[in-house]
Amino acid sequence: MTTQIPEEICFEGIELDLLDEPELPIGHPRLIKLDRDAVVEQFWIFESSACWRSYIGSWAVRQGVLYLTGVEGIYKLLPGPDIPATWFSGTLRMPTGAVVSNVDGLYLPKYSSEFFANVERGVIVKTWNEFNEPTDAEM
Repeated sequence: MTTQIPEEICFEGIELDLLDEPELPIGHPRLIKLDRDAVVEQFWIFESSACWRSYIGSWAVRQGVLYLTGVEGIYKLLPGPDIPATWFSGTLRMPTGAVVSNVDGLYLPKYSSEFFANVERGVIVKTWNEFNEPTDAEM
């Protein structure tokens, strides 16, 4: 499978790629699903094997709270304040180093260093770093 275009996140002021894809708040009154004709300038998102989800979300963590800040592709976020991601619980994975493994075009490559954050109902409850070395099979 093709490596996917990452989501975007500004984690306490630091811009990072977000390798996870937190679900969007489908049904939220400010999140609108668009059709192909409405997103002609972003048509590549529909056609790219590098973006199977057909959208790219933008996120932020401020004072320990995760927010949805924008979306491009088949969804549009109407103007207004950032939306606290109270619907989301899970782990966020953000690369902070170079790619050390991308065997056979893995969906998500392995990086020399990665930053993780556990989220419960939109609140960051734990963070940690992991460090990876390539194995002989990955070199």
